[in-house]
Amino acid sequence: MILRALPVLGLLGAVFFGLCSGIFTVNEAASVAAVLSFLFALARGRLTVAALWRGLSDTAAVTALIYVVIIGATMFSYFITLARVPEAMIALIGGTGLPPLTIIFLMLGVYLILGAVFDEISAMLITLPSVLPVIEQMSFDLIWWGVINVVVIEIGMITPPIGIIVFILYGMSRTIPLWTIYRGVTPYIVANILLLVLLTLFPGIVLWLPGYLGRP
Repeated sequence: MILRALPVLGLLGAVFFGLCSGIFTVNEAASVAAVLSFLFALARGRLTVAALWRGLSDTAAVTALIYVVIIGATMFSYFITLARVPEAMIALIGGTGLPPLTIIFLMLGVYLILGAVFDEISAMLITLPSVLPVIEQMSFDLIWWGVINVVVIEIGMITPPIGIIVFILYGMSRTIPLWTIYRGVTPYIVANILLLVLLTLFPGIVLWLPGYLGRP
């Protein structure tokens, strides 16, 4: 049983080693994983013409679904940006005069909402010009906020009622009800929110590694 799992373990090891060592980026890691999977299947004699065609067809269908979701989210993001909704929300929170930590938690709540309907890059690009001056004014570390920013938006991407990642998973396997997927990701949402609270209340957890690496 262990011997049969060795190719999978080797694939995971190669991808993680390449990422952690900086040999290749995340996108390149996906390419390496695809090539290694192809070679493993070829070596085990399971890569028939029918299996290859089925794999290519399934990949094309999933890719098309992902593009439909991304295009829809991009269009929605465009109209929301035209209405200047994210900037207005952040400006409203920043001008409340509340304690700094309370403002941070309010911003995190806004990002959870944005993460449910935006991809993370769009959400950050739209809001950072308005958010960073507020963060700097409250004397918070910008590296700390960058890490917090990524974590909170990733949580939003699996959070109901939308959660773009959940819809992608649903499109990949229509036999599983959407409610079942939401129920399955709930423990991860709760665990990540607890992680987010810890990282927010104890910035040293985030800043330890940059400090150890000699951050200027």
